[in-house]
Amino acid sequence: MKFILFTILFSFSFLSYGQVPTDNISTPNNPSVSDGATGVVSETDLARLKEQAQGQLGAPNSKKAFVQEGAEVEKLVAQDSIIKEKKKLLDGKQKKEDSLRIEKEKLRTYGHSFFDNGNLKVFQSAGHIKAPDNYILGVGDELNITIWGNSEYQGVYTINSSGSIEAKIVGRVYLRGMSFGEAKKIISSRFGRVYDLKNSEISIELNYSKVIRVNIVGEVKNPGTYSVSSINSAFNVLAISGGLTDIATVRNIIVKRNNNKIKVLDVYKFLQNPSPENDFYLEDNDYILVNPTENTVNIKGEVKRPGYYELKEKEGIKELIQYAGGFSKKAIKTKARLERYIGDKLVFKDIDLDSVIKEKLIVSLKDGDSVQIIQNTSALRNFVVVKGAVNVPGSYEFKEGEKVLDLLNKAYGVRYDTYFGRAYLTRTHVDNTKEYITLNLNEIIKNPGSPLNYPLKEFDEIVVYSQKGFSDTLFVEIKGAVRRPIRVAYSEDLTVQDLVFMAGGLKREAANGRIEISRISNFSKEDSDEPTRVTIETVAISNELELGKEAPIKLQPHDIIFVRTTPDYHMQKNIFLTGEVKYPGTYSLISKTEKITSVIERAGGVTEWSFLEGATLLRFNEKGDSTIVILDLKALLNKKRKEFDYVLQEGDKLDIPTVRNLVTIMGAVKYPKVDSLNSVYAPFVTGRSARHYIKAYGGGFSSEAKRSSTYIESAGGFVKRTKDFGLFKIYPIVNVGDKVVVIYKEKKIKGQETPIDWNALISRTLTQLTGVTSLAMSTIAVVKLTQIK
Repeated sequence: MKFILFTILFSFSFLSYGQVPTDNISTPNNPSVSDGATGVVSETDLARLKEQAQGQLGAPNSKKAFVQEGAEVEKLVAQDSIIKEKKKLLDGKQKKEDSLRIEKEKLRTYGHSFFDNGNLKVFQSAGHIKAPDNYILGVGDELNITIWGNSEYQGVYTINSSGSIEAKIVGRVYLRGMSFGEAKKIISSRFGRVYDLKNSEISIELNYSKVIRVNIVGEVKNPGTYSVSSINSAFNVLAISGGLTDIATVRNIIVKRNNNKIKVLDVYKFLQNPSPENDFYLEDNDYILVNPTENTVNIKGEVKRPGYYELKEKEGIKELIQYAGGFSKKAIKTKARLERYIGDKLVFKDIDLDSVIKEKLIVSLKDGDSVQIIQNTSALRNFVVVKGAVNVPGSYEFKEGEKVLDLLNKAYGVRYDTYFGRAYLTRTHVDNTKEYITLNLNEIIKNPGSPLNYPLKEFDEIVVYSQKGFSDTLFVEIKGAVRRPIRVAYSEDLTVQDLVFMAGGLKREAANGRIEISRISNFSKEDSDEPTRVTIETVAISNELELGKEAPIKLQPHDIIFVRTTPDYHMQKNIFLTGEVKYPGTYSLISKTEKITSVIERAGGVTEWSFLEGATLLRFNEKGDSTIVILDLKALLNKKRKEFDYVLQEGDKLDIPTVRNLVTIMGAVKYPKVDSLNSVYAPFVTGRSARHYIKAYGGGFSSEAKRSSTYIESAGGFVKRTKDFGLFKIYPIVNVGDKVVVIYKEKKIKGQETPIDWNALISRTLTQLTGVTSLAMSTIAVVKLTQIK
């Protein structure tokens, strides 16, 4: 008993907890594609490689080529999938950032974005801009004066430290502190004393503007002192600081000079009238002070530009609506709703906009107020509707006094298939109840003055019916071996020949003598409680669409014609024979039951260099996916295994490779760069096991190898497994051309280990020990028999 328990525990130490059942073949894990992969694999490349792997661009010379190409497709598909997934994540991230940016922009006070980078251009000099008349001249500004005509003159002058320019003959002209417009008048007057300007033209341009230092402080993103060209207005200079903060004012921006407030900038005033006159130009060492906002109000609903606006002390709802671009088309212009916090309570107040707009009512707004312009949700009015069998159905304008026929004429009359016996007018009353009025279209159209041509009311709806709605649609149909199977509307004059002709005639494979007509023999246009009976009639027809000697057969409603196919008619079905046969190539099957040996015989037999053990047979489904058909061609041709003489199908590919004496090793071995996709070749030695090849040529098992799952795969598709007896393993014997595959262990995730089933483990161990014991007893018996002999 102690020996048995010791044996069980000893065997347990060699067993894997998660063994795979022996009737399943594990496949090696594919290595993951690096996240650093670059370049997207095109659909064309994937399709080409897939076709190559499936043999669509030419049968591979060996199964090795097929596997390698298939593996390449898997790698490229994995790489393409990873890159597409990354692109999807990046696109999603970008959309999220754009959405957040848009939402944030909605919360900004109107006017802040005016100073964002790029919205205002900052000029480095005046060389590429014309100075406006309100530009203030100062020391360092350079003027270009040109005269042409009876008098000619050209000169460039810089305003000096004394604030003047000095021109020969003309003398000193003081310009400092003047606007450019005033300076041009003084220069023209002074030069006119020396030159004949009555018969000449004069041009005065700012050639170069001075550089000034401006101090920007307060609620800006980057406060500081900046050196800029004086040709920039105060608004341009503010843009240099990176724009305003979220709490900055846009209505009370102060410019100070020599510690005195000389200008208050109002962005809204500038945006409403963006003319040069509203620009303000700075001088050296000016200060721009951006204060926090004091009164920001939100307007939402039906205005053209909802959002947050800054209001001055005496501004109210009227100015707020103007800043928001005015009412939208859906706005109710007579009422608005004011939301205001008083203490910790939110209160609502209705506002009469008529009085506000007409300045009869003044409503002051406070910081944090919200004004909502309500949408007009009134239903559409002033219309009538006509539907059904009219030429232009739809809604039309209602006009008092118009009648039913007037509306039909607006719809360009009734259609050719109109049912004139009855139509309906649906009338909706004030209490939303419906009234249905029957119309006689025959009477209304023939006699417009008839009292049945009722006057219309607002919201009336006329429905005109088609004759098709009151009759069953009858069809006849033809199927089978015709060029275009069709279904057409029934006509009393249609014959079998007519329907065959409409279907493009018979195909080559049509069985002319087996044309069947499926018919409801007791079909009647009148209602009947009698069950329907289907009869079948068989007729013969020639390719010239002639029905024997009998008269043409007329069709009845719901007849179905079946044109059968000749049983023995079929097009050539080809298979592909490649490799070591005397005449490889494409072969047409001579019968539905032709087998492998027949085709090889027609190809002149195999050559002396053929490697029969490595022959492969591939079969393809409708999707183009290939399947390996297990084949032992050597045993078949030696007439030992006739079961491998398969009946061939169209598209089959039989490849007989050239003789070779190599063995392939792949999977979890220590040989450098060998894994589940790459392999190493070793020389074939008769009678050696898979373990011998792994140790002698593969560098031995790697630490990730699952030795008990090692298997051999022959080129013909056979698989031989390792027999695991717990204490020891019996590895399969390798034949020439075989592939030795070492499976990787499954990677276990921490915390997800499978609980040990001790009962199953003990039972499996006892079964394996029993097998070992039986094997040992058999060996002893063989030895004893040998000794007796």
